[in-house]
Amino acid sequence: MKTIFRFSGFAVLAAAFAAFGSTAAFAQEACADTDGQTALYTEFTTLYPKPDLPSRKGAIEKAKQFLEKYGACEALKEQVDYFKSAVPKLEETVKKIEEGEALRSLFARFDAALAKDPAASKPDEVYAVGKEILAKQPENINVMVAMGLIGAATSTAANQYKHTTDGLQYANLALSK
Repeated sequence: MKTIFRFSGFAVLAAAFAAFGSTAAFAQEACADTDGQTALYTEFTTLYPKPDLPSRKGAIEKAKQFLEKYGACEALKEQVDYFKSAVPKLEETVKKIEEGEALRSLFARFDAALAKDPAASKPDEVYAVGKEILAKQPENINVMVAMGLIGAATSTAANQYKHTTDGLQYANLALSK
């Protein structure tokens, strides 16, 4: 019984050494792959200066691939350190771009619901979208004023002064700012 455990212990130890040796050899092979390093770095530097969202996301992906493949290489320490500091900043930039696009679409809906002629406006849509905008930008006085004015302009006896309360609420809010 002791012999079985001893041989199985040696087998496990030998397997561990083999696995460690193969990962070290793999890491050395990755560090010697200058063509792959150059290709990833070139792809990153091509995508990085472009301000559009897909390019920024692509640059982040290339930087992460570079860190994953070549992060342990001593010869690439400078690039690895740069990517480690740049990736969080790039992710923050992408987040801001996505938030900006979301706000841009909200403002497009808001502007479409407003019309030069108040009778042609869609006050329910103005209030729905305006509330979403104010949730993201609580100090946006332009939206508050528009919502206050649309309430006053569209409250009539025909709709039983439906928008009067909302209009007064946003007008007072705008005045208080």
